[in-house]
Amino acid sequence: MFEQVARLAQAYETVIVIVEGEPVHMAARSWKGALGRVLLSGCAVVATRDTADTAAWLGRLARLEDSAPSQARGSPRLRRPTGDRARVAEDVLMCLPGISTVGARRLLEHFGSLPAVFAADADELQAVEGVGPVRAGTLAWLFGAEL
Repeated sequence: MFEQVARLAQAYETVIVIVEGEPVHMAARSWKGALGRVLLSGCAVVATRDTADTAAWLGRLARLEDSAPSQARGSPRLRRPTGDRARVAEDVLMCLPGISTVGARRLLEHFGSLPAVFAADADELQAVEGVGPVRAGTLAWLFGAEL
């Protein structure tokens, strides 16, 4: 097998070894070692469950080979100017778990500033629409409050 893999690697840019099912009559340590050696030779290894799974993989690989690489989706997000402090404060809050753009705006409208949001305890945070006890507890913990 190793000689065949070496010859395939010399002849083709990409070599994929498909292992269908679990090897029988061979110790797991032996076949895993053999696959490790195949991987280290630069070949990919795909494990499939059965013949149908193998056929599906072969179809996938054929379609990928025939198609051009996909283009990046969307456009890169431009950084907002740091002079827009309200937007920067929203961005900071949106980095927190469970806080959307709307949630960030509500927190800032309710408390008036980023430092005031960070100083709020769980009960104060629950006063903001959309912030329930679980989210308020998580935010209070993130802000350093004792729970």
